[in-house]
Amino acid sequence: MLSSNPKAYNLDKMLEYLSHERSVFLVYLIGVKPGALVNTVLVSIFQRRLLKATILLKHWSGRNSRGVTQFEGRALNELITHPEQDIDESEAIAFLEKVIGL
Repeated sequence: MLSSNPKAYNLDKMLEYLSHERSVFLVYLIGVKPGALVNTVLVSIFQRRLLKATILLKHWSGRNSRGVTQFEGRALNELITHPEQDIDESEAIAFLEKVIGL
């Protein structure tokens, strides 16, 4: 798999979506090699390794916007080949508080 740092999601839209009761925000990862599917994984944006690999980008945002996120490609490759679902609640809360404070 080629390594890249793909754009992930808009922070304001993510916060708006999560503000609804019983909402869940997941990312569907598809790993491919030339001519072959490696694996597919459905992962929460708060999954421990994915959260640590989330880069906040303010410079791509417009006025009155918190910005967007980008994922580090190596972490995505690792999650695709060795999926995990663990979430550290305190890290997830700290991430949300940081985003809200932008």
